[in-house]
Amino acid sequence: SAHSSYVLAKDRFSNFRLPSEVMESVTWIDENLEKDAVILTPSLYMNSLFLYYTRLKIFLPEASGTWANEDEMLERLYIIYKLFDIPTIYLERSLSVEGLKAFEEGARAPTDRNLFDYLYFQQFYSQDFDVYLSGAAAHRNIPKYVIDKIINNYKNYKLNRVDEKYRADYIYVGILEKKISSKDFGRMSELSKIYDKNGIKIYKINH
Repeated sequence: SAHSSYVLAKDRFSNFRLPSEVMESVTWIDENLEKDAVILTPSLYMNSLFLYYTRLKIFLPEASGTWANEDEMLERLYIIYKLFDIPTIYLERSLSVEGLKAFEEGARAPTDRNLFDYLYFQQFYSQDFDVYLSGAAAHRNIPKYVIDKIINNYKNYKLNRVDEKYRADYIYVGILEKKISSKDFGRMSELSKIYDKNGIKIYKINH
């Protein structure tokens, strides 16, 4: 019933509520940055917030909602990860069977999203009739040769300018980004800081 849904939502609200400073920054983005500008973040959850609550476009779209092909999706991922100095092992763990299983079985925050599903959606889902009886992780598995290729390409990817090939206007560095990166963007001459509040920074890319 509507009442039971309300009671459940009220009970679980605190589990899904983001710190107020995060939504404050998202609101600022929507009110102050130009429509259709492209914002960049390695956080899959923040990508969703920008898509739902702002007029901006996101640098790394989700596979289920884009016409971009696999090569473009991966190159955009490489650009973001190189920009944020994210280590190769993080990417490898995110895509491996073991990493997927640990993600699904371990304790995680509602803001944690799975890179596998974000990049591939149902591309590597098993077609076995009874696969869902085998557990959540059993029906999704990227072939090892695909992971090896992704990791090798990431290791060898050379990033010159972040906006050299694809449009990128802003970089968001907030709470979730700092969980996976300690990059100091303040030292990059091609960036101008336009927002700095409650530990959240937004940089404009000087074209």
